[in-house]
Amino acid sequence: MSARLVRALDGYTGAMADDSNERSIRARQTIRIVLWVAIAAVVVALAVSNTQDVTVDWLFGDVDTSLWVVIVASAAVGAVLGYLARWRRD
Repeated sequence: MSARLVRALDGYTGAMADDSNERSIRARQTIRIVLWVAIAAVVVALAVSNTQDVTVDWLFGDVDTSLWVVIVASAAVGAVLGYLARWRRD
């Protein structure tokens, strides 16, 4: 083979590898987005179906609030802690 053909084929396989890597990254991002949307839908469904008032006991007192507030706050705190744990690991 000529040197020109080898360089052309070399460049072509590199482009294919980049395209495959990009597809893999996009697939992972899509899966992550779908999972986040599914989790958000579950949290919203739980919050909508649990509207009664509850008492939340803290170390230094208690608070009366709706159960949906407790569910949404717990999910938000869990998401932030999970993000921080993953960020620290990376």
